[in-house]
Amino acid sequence: MKGKKSRLLNRGNIAAVLIALIIFIGAYYFVNSQPKTYNINGIIIKSRGALKSSINDVLSKKTIVVEEDLFNSRDTRNSAVGAAAVEVILALKTAGKKVSVYGKIDNGGEYSYTNCNKSNDNCSNPNVIVKTGGENLMKVFDKIVIEGSAEYLLNNRVKFRGILLSAITTPQNVENRTIVEVPINVTPTALANASTSNATNESNESIIKKIGEEILSNSNQTNST
Repeated sequence: MKGKKSRLLNRGNIAAVLIALIIFIGAYYFVNSQPKTYNINGIIIKSRGALKSSINDVLSKKTIVVEEDLFNSRDTRNSAVGAAAVEVILALKTAGKKVSVYGKIDNGGEYSYTNCNKSNDNCSNPNVIVKTGGENLMKVFDKIVIEGSAEYLLNNRVKFRGILLSAITTPQNVENRTIVEVPINVTPTALANASTSNATNESNESIIKKIGEEILSNSNQTNST
């Protein structure tokens, strides 16, 4: 009788341990599956995981497709989207990526596309989207979305370049890289605004260097936890 009772207690203990383990594993995966929020040089970024690795996952392909969400006619928001897109393109090209860019134009709820021709037929499945509206932030999930007011996109365009470039290159490469020219297959909006992006400006370089240090520090903290 005593042996039977002891066996029942042992089974009860094992069951309790298993239940506790299941709860712990469930809680662990729940916590780690929640979006993470970062603040890199004043840019709020929501990511599915560690920032550097999440950005690299999205930008792992050799050719990256960038979508500019534009508006019909001479909408001033197009300039902001184009200027921010130029910085994204600069980051990707500097990191050695091939870039294909197209514009998705909102014609009052109906959409048309620009820059879709024989040399650039990638007018779907973008890796990066630049657009106005929504929140002032960057989202890194199955794709990278940079969104916000026109003022936000214009004022922070160099920071977007710094964040992407710092995430997909080593700190040494970021510091010693060669700035490349805007590729010829960008949309007319991006080309028109290329002059607004001073890629060699000293203050821009210091911003990007600081962002690189923040991302590196963030990555080291993530790896140590």
